[in-house]
Amino acid sequence: EASDLEKKETCEADRAADTKDAQVNSRSFDEAHDEMVRLTGEIADLSAAVKEKQEQIAEIVKELAEAKEIREKENAEYLESKADDKEASATVLRSKAVLEKFYQENDLVFMQGKKQPFNSAKGEAPPPPPPTWEAPYGGATGESQGIIAILTMVNDDILKDIAKADQEETDAADLYGKTKTALTTEKGELEGQINKAETTIAEIGRASCRERV
Repeated sequence: EASDLEKKETCEADRAADTKDAQVNSRSFDEAHDEMVRLTGEIADLSAAVKEKQEQIAEIVKELAEAKEIREKENAEYLESKADDKEASATVLRSKAVLEKFYQENDLVFMQGKKQPFNSAKGEAPPPPPPTWEAPYGGATGESQGIIAILTMVNDDILKDIAKADQEETDAADLYGKTKTALTTEKGELEGQINKAETTIAEIGRASCRERV
């Protein structure tokens, strides 16, 4: 009877200990399960954020490529246009120089300053003015000076166009530089955020393995 009582008490004690252990283990399992669910959700959120940032980086890379293509096209057009303008200016200046030489050689530009020679010692009177003479005399001199003035104005306009194009090219290059810097900086920041998120995902994965163990 004493032996049976001892066995009964031992069984009851063992059963109580097993029940307590089961409760503790159950609670630990629930806590571990809850932690796993939380970590899984965190990994999903981080993975979604990484995917979104990767898409943003792809868009930035596309924008950089498009901006570079546009800048190169603008620069090529600028260089071609400037070469044409410089050639036009050189042509106008050559034409102006040829005309000036022509008028000078043909005594048109300086006609007003010239007089017909006569011998005053012999009592000769100076020759009369040309039939078309009107005071003050203009004639071919005025016409030649007008053409030279027009060519000068044409060349001035070409030079203004060149200066304007130079400024526009400088502004466009400056804008492209700022845009490229801003996009490259943003891309670098996103890549840093992705690296941080991936590191966190790896750490969570290792923690999950320890929880399962």
